Amino acid sequence: MKTLMTIARLGAICASFMMVAPAAHSDGIERSCRAYYSFHLSSVNNEQGQWLVAIGDIAGAGTENGFTARRGCGQLVPNRCRQRASEALMACMKAHAKNPAQVPDECRSNGVQNYPVDNLGELVRTKACEYVRTKGKVNPTFLPPKYSVKTTIKVQISGDDGCGVGNPHVATVDLAPLEVQCP
Repeated sequence: MKTLMTIARLGAICASFMMVAPAAHSDGIERSCRAYYSFHLSSVNNEQGQWLVAIGDIAGAGTENGFTARRGCGQLVPNRCRQRASEALMACMKAHAKNPAQVPDECRSNGVQNYPVDNLGELVRTKACEYVRTKGKVNPTFLPPKYSVKTTIKVQISGDDGCGVGNPHVATVDLAPLEVQCP
């Protein structure tokens, strides 16, 4: 009788091990997406609010090498990992666009890695003013001593399937308008 109970216990232990063993083979995985900022410059205005010129886009905008987010998911759904990574990047960049002077917690968590921007407002100002002086459609000698540049902060997130919104590989989204003062 004791032998039968021992065999039954061993059988139960083996059965429970067999139920646990396959789970060990379906460990989670991680996937990532890459992001960077760009800025659309829509106009340059003098101190009287007079429009001077419409201009173009600054791609990369100081984040040309990009930064990433890496998130995990189940082994059978790798696109879900990338969707989570994309969502983490978007949350970071939206939060920073709302408060450009301070790096938000969202950019230091949720798998976001190598976030290169300390002050987004200052980055926009520096890049926009430099662009107007060096590549703008107004001769720099005719620029007033003080002027403002109306910009739109944009984000581009890219990677394999799951990183984009609409397009499975790329998402480009307007985040926020920002008018900066030059010089």
